[in-house]
Amino acid sequence: MTSMRIAVYHNLEPGGAKRHLSNVLRCLKERDHKTDIYTLSDSKDAGLPLETVARNVYEYNLGESKERLLPFYSLEVIAEFSRRLVMLIRLEKLCKKIARDIDQRNYDIVYVHHCKYTQTPSLIRFLKTPSILCWHEGLRWAYERDFCRKNFETRRAGLSNLLKSISTWILVQIQIVLDRINTKAADHIVSNSYFSRETLYRVYGQLSDVIYPGIDTERFRPAAQPRENFIFSPGRIEYKKGYEWILRALAKIPAPQRPTLVLGGFLSHKATREANYLKKLAQSKEVNLQLVDLSSDEKLISHYQRALATVYLPYFEPFGLVPLESMACGTPVIGIREGGVRETILDGQVGFLVDRDENQIAHRISRLVEDKELRERMGVTARKYCVENWRYELTASRVEEFFLKCIRQTPRVSIVIPTYTRPQLLRRAIASIQAQTYKDYDVWVIQNGPYTESEEIVEGFKKEGLPIHYHHIRRADPSHARNVGISLSKGEYIAFLDDDDEWLPEKLAKQVEVLDQNPSLGWVTCQADVYGPNGEDLGRAPILEHPDSFRELVSYGNMIYSLSLTMIRRKCLDEVGLFNERYPIASDYDLYLRLARKFKFATLRERLAKYYRHAGSASNNLTWQEEIKILRKLRPEPSLEVTQELIQSHLRRLPVWLYNKASVTLNQRDYYGAAQCFLLAIQSDPFIGLRMRWSRHASQIYRLIKPYLAVIYCLGQSLLQLNRAKVATTP
Repeated sequence: MTSMRIAVYHNLEPGGAKRHLSNVLRCLKERDHKTDIYTLSDSKDAGLPLETVARNVYEYNLGESKERLLPFYSLEVIAEFSRRLVMLIRLEKLCKKIARDIDQRNYDIVYVHHCKYTQTPSLIRFLKTPSILCWHEGLRWAYERDFCRKNFETRRAGLSNLLKSISTWILVQIQIVLDRINTKAADHIVSNSYFSRETLYRVYGQLSDVIYPGIDTERFRPAAQPRENFIFSPGRIEYKKGYEWILRALAKIPAPQRPTLVLGGFLSHKATREANYLKKLAQSKEVNLQLVDLSSDEKLISHYQRALATVYLPYFEPFGLVPLESMACGTPVIGIREGGVRETILDGQVGFLVDRDENQIAHRISRLVEDKELRERMGVTARKYCVENWRYELTASRVEEFFLKCIRQTPRVSIVIPTYTRPQLLRRAIASIQAQTYKDYDVWVIQNGPYTESEEIVEGFKKEGLPIHYHHIRRADPSHARNVGISLSKGEYIAFLDDDDEWLPEKLAKQVEVLDQNPSLGWVTCQADVYGPNGEDLGRAPILEHPDSFRELVSYGNMIYSLSLTMIRRKCLDEVGLFNERYPIASDYDLYLRLARKFKFATLRERLAKYYRHAGSASNNLTWQEEIKILRKLRPEPSLEVTQELIQSHLRRLPVWLYNKASVTLNQRDYYGAAQCFLLAIQSDPFIGLRMRWSRHASQIYRLIKPYLAVIYCLGQSLLQLNRAKVATTP
C-alpha cells in the first residue's frame, strides 16, 4: 500500500476526541504512513503525548492578551471584549500561516480536528491541500436550547450589563459565522456517528461520511480484582453531562441498597460551580458522592474495572467513548436513549438504554447492583462486543481507506469557467469539456452578475455524471470570477475556458502530458482556430515561439489569444499570485508577464481549441489602455534581456498601432470602434499626430490636431448611423 504524507491539525481539549485522534495516529504510524501534527502551544496533551505517534510536531504560539484589573466593571467588560476580539483576529492570521506552511510541505491530505476557540478551525479556508474535517459536534449552544443554569451568574444592572450583553452577542455572532463558513470550506467531512451526520446536515446543510471512533481494547480490559460498591460516570463536570439525573435517580433507591456515585473528570476552575451544586444536591438527597480527578488513563481504567456499572446520561451527546471504554473493561453500561449513545449500546445485552426518567434509571441501576449474575453476563458480552466491533485498529483501517479514497477523488485538473449572460454558449463550452479524452478533472462554473439559466445547465450536466460545480457571485468581473474559481478548486493544474470558446477532445490530455513530463515548466499553451461572428474561419491564432517568453510578451504584447489556451500549475499561481482585479480586461496579460518572469513554458503547435470573436465577446473589447498601464509599471529584468529601453520601445509602438487600427476600422465604416481606437491612441500619446507620417499635409499644427478631428468626425458619423437606424425601424 502507498505510504501517505498526512498533516494533522488540532487544538482539542483533553477528552474522548483527543484520545480517538491518538489511537488513529498510532495505528497510521504502525502502517508506515508519515504524519505531522500542527497545533497551538496552549493545547496541552494532558496524558496524551501525541509526539510519540507522529513524525514531527509543529507548535504555533497564539500569544496571550494580558488581563488587567480595571477600576470600573464597565471598563473590564470593554477590555474583555477587546481581548477576545483580538484573539480571534490573531487566530485567523495564525491559521493562514499554518495553512501556508502545510501547503509548502506537499502533503497528500490534511486531517483537521476541532479548535477550542472556533470549533471548526479557519485553517480549512486557507488550505490548498485537500482537507478532511473530523466533525465531532458543532457549536451546540448556538443551535440547541440553553441547558446551563441561569442562577450561576449574578446579573448587574445598568450600563455594565448592557455592554456585556452587546459584546457577548457580537462575539457569539462572529463565532457562529466563522464556524459555518469554515465547515462549508472542507473538501470532505467525516462524522463520528449517524446522529452527528444528521445534525451536520440539519444545521449546516453539509453531508458527511460516518466513521465510528474506536478504543484501545488492550489497555481498556477487565482486571482480576473485586468490584466495589459504586457506580461510575466519567466526563467533564458540567451541566450537559446529566449528572443531576443520576443523583436524583439514586435518591429513589432505598438507602441500604444505594451505591456510591463516583464522578470522574478533569477538575478545573470552570467546573467548581457545577461541582459545588452537585455536592449540595447529593447532601440534600443523602447520596454518597465522590468527585475524583482523572488526569491519566490509568486512573480512568482503574475506576472502570472496579465499578459495578457505568451510568452515562449526557444531553444529546454526539457519540461518547464512555460506554465503549466501560464495556471493554467488562463493565455494563446504563446509557440515555438520546444522541449517539443509542448507536453503541445493545439494550438488554451489554447494558440498558433508558429514557430521561428518574424511576426508570433507578430501576436499571438497582437491577445491575443487586443481580451479580446479570452484571457478569452483560460484562462478558460487552467485552466480546467491543473487541469484535470497536477496536481502534478497525477505525484506523476505515480512516486509512477514506484517506486514500479522498486522495483519489482530488482531481489533477480543475477547470474554471467564468460566465455572464450567455447560457447557450456556456452549454457548448461545457459539452467540449465532456468530450475530453482526459477525465481526471472537475469543473467550476462561476456565474458573475445576474442570475440566468446557467445553474440549470450545470445541474443537467451534473445529472449526466460530469464532476461540475456552480457558484454565483454578484460582482460582474471575469477576473474576480476566475480568482474565486481558483480558490474553490483543488486541482494540481488549473485550466481556464471562456464560456464563448470550446476545446478539441485532446486538449487536456496533451497539456497534462507536457507538464507531467517536464516538471520545470510552469505553464503550457497551444494553438487555436479563430472564428468570426458568423462562424467564418479566420485562420490560426499567433503563438509565442520561445521558452524565454517574457521578452516576447514585452516586445510584442499579449500574443496568447485567450486564457482558454492555457494550463498553469497551481503552485506557480501560489507563488506569483492570482489575477490582478484592477485590470478587468487585460488581467491575463498581467498574469502572463508575472508567470513568464519566473517560469518557463511550452507551446503546443497543435490546434487544440476554438476561439470565437463575436459581438459582446470580452476578448473583442479594447484592452490596449490597460496593457499600457501594465507595461508602465513593469520592472526591467536584465537577466531575461528585458531592459527599460525595450519596454519604452514597445510603449512607443502601441499608440502607432492603435492609430493604424483606427484608420482601418474607419475605412470599414465602424465609426464608433474607430473613435475608440483614436481616443486610446491619444490617451497613450497626446502627440501621436506628430509621430505619424503624412503624405500630403506637412503642417505641424494639422498633424497635431488631425487625431482629435478624427475623433469628432467618427463620433458625429456614429450618431448619424444611430439616427438613420432609428428612422428605418420607425413604422
